[in-house]
Formats: sequence, structure tokens, C-alpha cells
Amino acid sequence: MTEPKQPETIRVIDTETRLLPVDMSMENTLDAARRIADLEGHIRDYERERRESSERITGQIKSARGEILELSAAIRAGVVKREIECQIQHDYARGVVRIVRTDTADTVDERPMTPDEQQMAMQLVDPEPSPAPKSTLPDPVPLTDPEPPQGETQ
Repeated sequence: MTEPKQPETIRVIDTETRLLPVDMSMENTLDAARRIADLEGHIRDYERERRESSERITGQIKSARGEILELSAAIRAGVVKREIECQIQHDYARGVVRIVRTDTADTVDERPMTPDEQQMAMQLVDPEPSPAPKSTLPDPVPLTDPEPPQGETQ
């Protein structure tokens, strides 16, 4: 994935992964529905085995039910939470730290810079070179003897 070009006042200093919503595709919805069907089958098997070892199986049932609830909620909402890599951007011109998704370039969080982060701007931004001062001295005198005028001999 190509990264968007950033203005000179913004520098990407790091990346992180965040759990963020992603629209569910038809394939993801079908996968979730298949998984729900599989989990329901497991639950029936677990309930049958529960008589033999109640405590162990009860935990498995709770886990399967919890996953069903999560998948069902994702299907209803049309989004699922996934780990998404994000850029941590320092916008020195605005004085903010921004968290930006690398998959969509959407801003997911923004906060003011701390004083330490603002101090980093002075270290990172190259100062513009100042023009050389104009000399107040007269033009330099050549070090070699000037050529004699033509027609004169030495």
C-alpha cells in the first residue's frame, strides 16, 4: 500500500496497530454465518458431553456463545473489529499528534502535542539558511601587478 505524501510540516514518527472497525464484505458475512453454524454444532456436542465433565464443558460453551454474540453483533452492525496498522503523525504546524489508519488514511484520533513533542519539532525541522550578510568593505585589490598599458615597456 502506498503511503500518502505528507506536507513538510508533518512527519510520520512511528506506526502502531489498533483494533478498528472494517466494513464486512459478503465473504466475511458468509464466513461468520458458517462459523456460527459450526459453533452451534459444537454447542450441541458440548451439551451432550457436559453430563460427563460439567465444569470443563461449561467453559467451552460460554466461549462458543461469546464468539457467537461477537459475530452476530458484527453481522448486525456490518463491521468487525480488526487490528489495523496506524501511523502516529506529528503535525507541527497545528501542534497536534494524529493517529491515521494506513488502510484508509482516515484519522482515528487527534490530540494536542505535549511540550516534549513540541520540542522535538525544533530538532526535526531544518531551519531555513539565512542569507549571507552584505560586506561593507570595498572590493578586494588584486594581488598581482596589473599589466602595463600597451605601448609601454618595462
